Amino acid sequence: MYMFDNLKIGKKMVLLSGTILSLLLVVLLVGMYGLLNTVKSGQMVSEGDQLNTEFAQLEIDHLNWANHVAKFLRDDTINELEVEMDHRKCGFGKWYYGEGRQHAEQMIPEIRSA
Repeated sequence: MYMFDNLKIGKKMVLLSGTILSLLLVVLLVGMYGLLNTVKSGQMVSEGDQLNTEFAQLEIDHLNWANHVAKFLRDDTINELEVEMDHRKCGFGKWYYGEGRQHAEQMIPEIRSA
């Protein structure tokens, strides 16, 4: 502490102010880094929720399809099965063979092998 004893009050104030500003800058940078990570995490959660919602809708569509097939099999008055028979043209097929799956694989690389 003896090296500060010989400094004039003006130089001590400049040194103190510089130290405080440096610490504030460090706090600002750490805060910004944390905020950016929080935003990135929020975006990932939002995309995951959208994917989950999309899958739920695809499952509902498939259950409706299965219900139409079951009605056709049970009801003798229905003479024609009016459902999509091409697995690439149904809602899930369009997702699976289209851009939806590619986007999901970018979000969750582990599903590529499935």
